[in-house]
Amino acid sequence: MPRICRFALLCLTDFSGTISGHCSTSIDRCNLIQHALTRRITTRSVIMQTNTTVLIIGAGPTGLTAAYCLRRHGIDCLIIDELAQASTTSNAAGVQARTLELWNEFGIVDQAFELGNKIEQVCAYAGEKQLFRIDFSHIDSPYQCVLLLPQYQTEHLMRTALQKEGLEVLRSHKLTALQQNDDGVTATIADADGAAHTVTADYVIGADGYHSTTRECVGIPFKKTDFDGHFMMMDAPVVKPESLNHQITLAFDPSGLLAIFPMQEYARVIIECSHDPELKSATEPTFDIFKQATERRYYQPVEYGDLVWQTAFYIHEGIVDRYREGRVFLAGDAAHVHSPAGGQGMNLGIQDADCLANTLAAVLSGANETTLNSYQDTRRPIAEKVIKMSSRMLKGANLKNPILVGIRNKVLPLITANANINNQMASTLAMLEH
Repeated sequence: MPRICRFALLCLTDFSGTISGHCSTSIDRCNLIQHALTRRITTRSVIMQTNTTVLIIGAGPTGLTAAYCLRRHGIDCLIIDELAQASTTSNAAGVQARTLELWNEFGIVDQAFELGNKIEQVCAYAGEKQLFRIDFSHIDSPYQCVLLLPQYQTEHLMRTALQKEGLEVLRSHKLTALQQNDDGVTATIADADGAAHTVTADYVIGADGYHSTTRECVGIPFKKTDFDGHFMMMDAPVVKPESLNHQITLAFDPSGLLAIFPMQEYARVIIECSHDPELKSATEPTFDIFKQATERRYYQPVEYGDLVWQTAFYIHEGIVDRYREGRVFLAGDAAHVHSPAGGQGMNLGIQDADCLANTLAAVLSGANETTLNSYQDTRRPIAEKVIKMSSRMLKGANLKNPILVGIRNKVLPLITANANINNQMASTLAMLEH
């Protein structure tokens, strides 16, 4: 087949726009190419390839991981994202040991440690009483820690690795429809100007998050529940005490949870507001709200530096009925959502993507198509366990019944003082158990 012109879908004269067509017009006589050269139009902004082996929807950590793993297997793929620019916020910040092991295989783990903050313990308090200290320094991994790294830096590392494999993210392109048959999938995609383009693929991966268009296009049910709580989150440096920059800190208080996750340049601070008499009516976060909540909930004075970013959010929990519909697969938040407790979410999506890419590579290399079922069989039970665990952790941290709070505050120190139990808890958080 002749090589397809990059401007095929825009051409209305010599080239019909079908992939079987052939244009004999020379470069110096092609009006579209000359127009692009004089106006500095980039083909990424006006056109896209018309067929690929795997089409990936969404360029967050899950989609980028899928694309990178597929390219390592030598598989042609196209990755699109509806956002015009990459994320610039911290979002998911915890990178667990199992993910760090994958990043070692990808060749990006050293850069990640240069950018992130290596944390070896999680400490929880009720007033001045320390309820537990989970220690990562003895887990069975080369990476005995959790690495706190802003998500935008994670995505930058992954995009750079992907570029070395010869692939760029196609931005400002949104999936609008999917049709599939036994031979492949046809995706309709709108560019930044609203023009529709058609791409055919052997398989499609929906890594487009909680509000997944891919999931909607193929009609996969997504049952979810909403956690009873309103949360606020900010990024700001912790100036004092310095000790908070070397551990994850949780404060369990009747007025709500306080959590501090120190990254290299600033800390992520999360507060629960719904049951705080002074904050429950607040709808938008302010710097003063975080300072007030920290003062009430943590037993030592905390001084924050200048605010970097803040937002408010609610927590949803749920999982799709199935991870696959024919040749279309879901991964990451498109397939499951849960509480951020435990820092599992982004890691779960990255590990979904790695598993799915390896599964697709096996089938594309000749394995029986029934192998595709192993993706859901492997990953869905893991997601169910993570959802249950994160839900229990959040509910335990937000107990309001005085009797239950008293039991929690007596039992947790006893349980976590056992070295074997402590190490088991750390290994579970590090995602080494699956």
